[in-house]
Amino acid sequence: MASVGHWKDLTEAEKLTQSRLVGGIIEEDLKMGGLVPLIPLAQFSGKDAQWNREKARPTAQTASKGATLVWQSAAEVTTVNTALKIIYLQTYLDNFVAEVYGSINNYRAISLMQNKKSMLQKIEDKLIYGDITYNGDEEFDGLHALCQASGSNFNSDSIDIDEAEAGLSLKNLRDIEDRMLHGVDLWIFPKVIANRLDAYTQEAGLSTNTFGSISFSQDQLGKRVTHWNGVPILRTDYLVAEQANTGVGSDARTKYASGDKQYSVFALKFGQVMEAEPGLTLAWGGEGLEAGSLWKTIMFPALEDMDAGGLRHVSYMGLLDGSTVAAARIYDIEDVAVVA
Repeated sequence: MASVGHWKDLTEAEKLTQSRLVGGIIEEDLKMGGLVPLIPLAQFSGKDAQWNREKARPTAQTASKGATLVWQSAAEVTTVNTALKIIYLQTYLDNFVAEVYGSINNYRAISLMQNKKSMLQKIEDKLIYGDITYNGDEEFDGLHALCQASGSNFNSDSIDIDEAEAGLSLKNLRDIEDRMLHGVDLWIFPKVIANRLDAYTQEAGLSTNTFGSISFSQDQLGKRVTHWNGVPILRTDYLVAEQANTGVGSDARTKYASGDKQYSVFALKFGQVMEAEPGLTLAWGGEGLEAGSLWKTIMFPALEDMDAGGLRHVSYMGLLDGSTVAAARIYDIEDVAVVA
């Protein structure tokens, strides 16, 4: 190796220098398409929320002129109770590392930024995959668990459709719409299945010059499908590859581990349950929360057993489904071509 000025080689020269640390962190762990910015929110004090759903009602009758009219007492309601569960994160603020970042303020700012992302990603994950029945009492029920329960309550495949390890059926999208009696505000798709829908309308299906087809100009080639029947499609990173034949009443819907990768699609209706609306609401609370803050942040200036401070973020959360038709799903979808 050639000499470097006065020094024997570059290695020796570098011993008398130090790297320049660029402030901040360039993010790489990014997830797009979260529900938190879209779903109605409800902040309240207390450990849970409770509301009533219509179960049975009197039935109007017909009668001939002069007949005796019958009195009825038939109205019933179903009381629903959803408890809030703890979501939290605790991290150290090591006093030695603070010197590397120039000051404890810079160190704390970077830690807060990363912790905020971690909290949001955990909330988004549980909004889909949380399951109090099979994953433990510390979780609230997410979309998979709510849809499975709704399908069982209705005893109908039209609210909870098994695609039976085949490509997404457009007929099933239409059937879901018909069964969502309060309407659909949002579809959420994993990106791989949304891409299959794009391909169907572009290079693999409707772009042919046949009756009822859609034609495209050159600058529209590759354009993505953004709506289904006028309802927006949210492409999300939080719907991931899943394990086939799970989440149908005997276990939780689980993320992919082996075999074929399967996927799910959801139709959602939003609404403020705390105002007796029949949609989905994200509820949160906890003592000491500021108005509008999803979690409280507690600073620990000094930890007892370490030369460090600490940060704690904590909230109590739950997904409220005002109606049994506030959410519906199609599951066990293969990453293959869409079918009509």
